[in-house]
Amino acid sequence: MVTLDIAHLDLEAATVSVRLTGHGSERKTKDLPAPTVEALREWVAVRGSEPGPLFTSFDRAEKGDGHLSEGGPPKPVEEDASEGGDR
Repeated sequence: MVTLDIAHLDLEAATVSVRLTGHGSERKTKDLPAPTVEALREWVAVRGSEPGPLFTSFDRAEKGDGHLSEGGPPKPVEEDASEGGDR
């Protein structure tokens, strides 16, 4: 969900339009589970409905287009996951 824009989200239909890696410009519409829709409704209420990235970067240097980086999760998350804890 890193590069999703708010325009890709349809909360009324509970769907999201995604571009699949390796499929060129092909977009697929995917259903969202009810708990995900509720969480996204709460996020959009905070974020606002103006056009742009659904999740934004906190990059103070303002590099890139405002989307989150695709570089992977922050190091502490990777370390927690590698410890084998049940989540």
